[in-house]
Amino acid sequence: MKPSWISLFLGNTLYAVAAIEYIYITYLGFQALPFLQRQTAFLYPAFFVFVLYFSSLFGFNISQHVVDYFF
Repeated sequence: MKPSWISLFLGNTLYAVAAIEYIYITYLGFQALPFLQRQTAFLYPAFFVFVLYFSSLFGFNISQHVVDYFF
């Protein structure tokens, strides 16, 4: 929660890794269903996570905003 770039990097990286992991696990779950077509569409939000992650490194601390929202 310190206002340094290292804490910003670590916090945002953890949120980005968690979001991409969630998207990938969801993709694997839907890939196991034989009646679905084009399951790779479930991986498309990972691109937006990458874009938001890199843009957030310029000063938007995700963890600070999440703590402010919930508490």
